[in-house]
Amino acid sequence: MKKMKKRGLLLFAIGMLLPLSGCASSSPSKTSLPYGRSYDASLGTGANSLAFHTDNISYAELSKKIEYQENFLLLVYDYSSLLKGVVDDCTCWYGFASGLDQYLQTYEAQIFGINPSDFAKGSDAFGLRFVDGEVTLALFENGKLRSQKTNGNDALSNLEKIESYLDPFVQWGAFRYLSKAQVDSKLLKNEAFALGFVRKTCSDCAYLNYHFLKEYGAKAKGTIYLLECDTEGIRLKDGEYAASQWQSFKDEYGLSNLYNTSFGYLTGFVPTFVTYRPNGKEMHFAEAVYDMAVYLNDTLSQNETGVYLSASYWDGSRTHPFLSNYPKLLSNFIGLTIPESDYERYGETYFWKKEAAAAKEDPLLQAFLDTYALEA
Repeated sequence: MKKMKKRGLLLFAIGMLLPLSGCASSSPSKTSLPYGRSYDASLGTGANSLAFHTDNISYAELSKKIEYQENFLLLVYDYSSLLKGVVDDCTCWYGFASGLDQYLQTYEAQIFGINPSDFAKGSDAFGLRFVDGEVTLALFENGKLRSQKTNGNDALSNLEKIESYLDPFVQWGAFRYLSKAQVDSKLLKNEAFALGFVRKTCSDCAYLNYHFLKEYGAKAKGTIYLLECDTEGIRLKDGEYAASQWQSFKDEYGLSNLYNTSFGYLTGFVPTFVTYRPNGKEMHFAEAVYDMAVYLNDTLSQNETGVYLSASYWDGSRTHPFLSNYPKLLSNFIGLTIPESDYERYGETYFWKKEAAAAKEDPLLQAFLDTYALEA
């Protein structure tokens, strides 16, 4: 095998397969990965475009994923050099990266990338062990390392070998992240689809991701798309929060009630799930909204009898097509009495605890997603 070129001091995890605890079966249980990513060929294809197709994170972000007990695939490799256009012509890298790029296309997989330089020299962080000159593909389940394998000795040198490694352990779920350009393309092609608007810095979104969506994505049939809004061109401009740009986005895509007068909610919030059915005649994408569901973002007030829900997206004022299939589902929360155990108070402001709110709102979101998930 041709010796891999060194781009600085690269440290990568050694290949190993962790044993399954207490399992005598020859067929291991699969780790559900509820979130995938729709492959965007406009970013480039092939080995040297890989860094544009992985979700590249920092050590702090990896630590958070561990803390919140997420299921995910991690690739430890020098993505920074690839993003700068530095081509790696090593045979072992090229075969692996080409195969992984094909895997991303075939399975619409989401893989997180981290630079080995982000780890302290010689560390064994999170069970990952390091060796020079090889890259590692690692599977985490509930925040713990389940297995890891490197590309050494051609172990992951093509698509078939990568599939042989991952297929016994990985099951891809219902959700697929899109880029804004991919969302626009679907709308301009008059495609019907359901899309969830989420933000990685939003506490409501985080709660939804780590609870309902994680469980729903593992078992649901079909496909629901997601859009991360903490990105350039949506909430960010030149890396900074841009309030006016964010508001214009929410107006254009129907989260607010400016153009989406049937289902929009005030200035627009996340998490919000929208079903689009465009016909090509819309002046704004918001006009293509067929149905919608907003998660949390409720307001509590107090009167002489106690604390109650005074404002909510679920206030009975909207005629949701999906609810025709669920006539007994509670969809008007206004006036709902909130027991003391279910809210927190800060000064004169009351907040519905997320777990209590979720008990009421999860059934609505599940019914919405069950109705509009694209057939597998």
